[in-house]
Amino acid sequence: ASKKIFVQAQPQNAVQAKKSSSVKWFLVIAAVAGFLFLLFSAAKAVVSLAAPQGNIALISISGQIGTGDGFLESPANPDDIIGMIGQAEEDSKVKGMLVEINSPGGSPVASEELMKAVKNAKKPTVAVIRDIGTSGAYWAASAADYVVASPVSLTGSVGVTASYLEFSQLLENYGVRYERLVSAEHKDIGSPYRNLTEEEKTIAQEGLAKMHSYFLSSVKENRKITDANAIERISTARVFLGSEAKELGLVDSLGGKEEAEGWLMQQANLTEIKYVTYEKKPLFDFGTLLAEQSAAAG
Repeated sequence: ASKKIFVQAQPQNAVQAKKSSSVKWFLVIAAVAGFLFLLFSAAKAVVSLAAPQGNIALISISGQIGTGDGFLESPANPDDIIGMIGQAEEDSKVKGMLVEINSPGGSPVASEELMKAVKNAKKPTVAVIRDIGTSGAYWAASAADYVVASPVSLTGSVGVTASYLEFSQLLENYGVRYERLVSAEHKDIGSPYRNLTEEEKTIAQEGLAKMHSYFLSSVKENRKITDANAIERISTARVFLGSEAKELGLVDSLGGKEEAEGWLMQQANLTEIKYVTYEKKPLFDFGTLLAEQSAAAG
């Protein structure tokens, strides 16, 4: 016996209604996405100015130096800090800058950008190293007109690292194999799925040596260090206590904010210091909201 299969066609108006509904939902989602994008862009761009009658700009370099995309930005974003230095330079009431540093460094390029911004500042600039000012953070500090550090702070570490984790043996233990497909011999140098060859190690090390030489030369120039013994010790990329850093010429004096203020008052001919603080004031603090919701869930 034959079976009859019936296909019921949907009315044309029902199909059109579904299409119309889909288009409406798409437009709603697009509008919301666009609104969030504009809101986030505005939040990133808004910088507030506290104590507008101040005569010294207080600028902080705190946390890892680097850039980021979206909501996952580095704490010490060079674009924000350079913008603050620019505002201080343009403000006629500001007579100098105090750059407060508490950072282990970070991205070489971002650190160099900060260093150049500090170096190019026309107004008297003092850097204060608190708990830590090493690697890229010290690079930025070295460009200031005067550097103050706590005697027990950590500073220096004028060097470069490019270490990474390699998982090839772990993958083999689980029967996973890395199939290497590249357009040129050295395209996948540094892949965590295979060992570096001796030639690749040499190439990577040569690159690091060039970066280290550039970093060291810049610090020597910024700090006007000519003593051969001091340069040799600094070139080891080790971390120094503030008291050791002063002996090597990496810092000018030991202390903290009070010593930095004394230098600024003398340089800018001031009788008192009132700070101008620049900071981002997001219209919508996604990070805080996320942290609150995470805490609530916990």
